[in-house]
Amino acid sequence: VIFLPHIKDLEMYKVNPSLERSNRLGLIVDPERDDLPFSFAVEVFEPGTTTTMETNPGFELFYVLTGEGEAFCSDDQQESGESVVEFSVGDTLLFPPKSTHGIRAHPEQRVTVLGLMLHAPGMGQTASEFVEWAHSGKRTGQLAPDELAVLLKQSGRITEETNIVRPIVTLWTEDENRVVNGRQEHSPTQNLRWWPAHRRMEELTAKHLRAEAGVAAAPSNRLMLVFDAASLPFNFALEVFEVGHVTPLHSHPTGHELFYILQGEGEAFCDGYTWQVQAGDTCVFPALSVHGLNNTGTMQLCSLELMVPLDPEVVGSLEEPWDTTCTLDGKTGTMACSEVGFSTAIKNGPDANKLSKDEMCGFAPNKC
Repeated sequence: VIFLPHIKDLEMYKVNPSLERSNRLGLIVDPERDDLPFSFAVEVFEPGTTTTMETNPGFELFYVLTGEGEAFCSDDQQESGESVVEFSVGDTLLFPPKSTHGIRAHPEQRVTVLGLMLHAPGMGQTASEFVEWAHSGKRTGQLAPDELAVLLKQSGRITEETNIVRPIVTLWTEDENRVVNGRQEHSPTQNLRWWPAHRRMEELTAKHLRAEAGVAAAPSNRLMLVFDAASLPFNFALEVFEVGHVTPLHSHPTGHELFYILQGEGEAFCDGYTWQVQAGDTCVFPALSVHGLNNTGTMQLCSLELMVPLDPEVVGSLEEPWDTTCTLDGKTGTMACSEVGFSTAIKNGPDANKLSKDEMCGFAPNKC
């Protein structure tokens, strides 16, 4: 069982101490300390700041918690050269390996993101090198009370005018094909050609899990798949647990699963351990662990759900899906495992109600 710090207890570091207004980073998942093939962090960009163009060896994903700005990216396989997208709260940005990219914050808004980076062997930067870089800056202490107040806001309504910033380059919808900037493009399960990949919360399709052997399906949770294992070495989704939801005991033999709680309270359990979670907590359930997450609070529990393979380097060579799930039979004590991957079980599942404006508030606190 991996116990991780609450967001209020994170030690933040100024990434570039030589700059007066540099971005700050705090590691929630330390890949070296926690023996995991990925890092998960909170990163804060002060108003008007632009990050130095970075070239990272692995995929890098950002979920925007606060603020608006621009993300820019250039990739060797991208004929158009550098592309730029405008982002807002609730958006997800994905940068490919070895691309040159960065973030530019709105002149009057602080941008806060949750970031994932994969550290597979052979990708050029080891986990220890990344941790050394992350902690090489100036320690600035914990997040300020006003920052936490926004990040942990749990109630309110989204106004009719949400002021969503439309992207310059919009990627996929649920349509199988669409024309983007005059070119024919494909769905995320077929092709990845535009970077940075950009998904807006409002365009996601809500699903229930498809009930079949090995899949821990329950009607009281909904998943909105953002990126999936059909074309990437990870799954990323938004998930809503209704009040009273109980997750069947289950396991992922070759995948680590992470939840970041954005709203609500619940109970996590893993290999015999049980603990309480609330907004600002992160749970990681290692591969092969028997685990689950229940909503024991009085409001919907809203979370980010992330699944990363035990060994991201070998994903492309596997004949079977790496993101399978096995459900424990409470009567016999045996495990029944699915033949399809977790992301496929989501996509093949029955349609669920899309997020209402009130529910979007749980995923985008400062839209409330």
